[in-house]
Amino acid sequence: MQEEYSIALVDVLSEITGMQVVMMEDTYVYLSDSKIIPAKTVNEAIKKQAEKKIFQENTKKIAEAKKYLQDTDYKVLPDYDGNKEGILEARAEARALIRGLEG
Repeated sequence: MQEEYSIALVDVLSEITGMQVVMMEDTYVYLSDSKIIPAKTVNEAIKKQAEKKIFQENTKKIAEAKKYLQDTDYKVLPDYDGNKEGILEARAEARALIRGLEG
């Protein structure tokens, strides 16, 4: 498990820096162009990358939920002949998701 984590970390570091990671220690990361980066800087970069990814995923979920609400808006009208119960519950879940992520 530790080895898999290290491989994934090396991939992330390579993506962030655009360079190949040669060696990692607790305090420094060595890159292929002979640059040495403090591990604290690397950890901050990884954290920012993760936050950016979470933001993008949440933005996508919000857009999907809003689209669902827009697409099903007509189905909650009183003259809708189908079963509204499932739609009303799903719409409530979509609104809760939006409030939770935008909150």
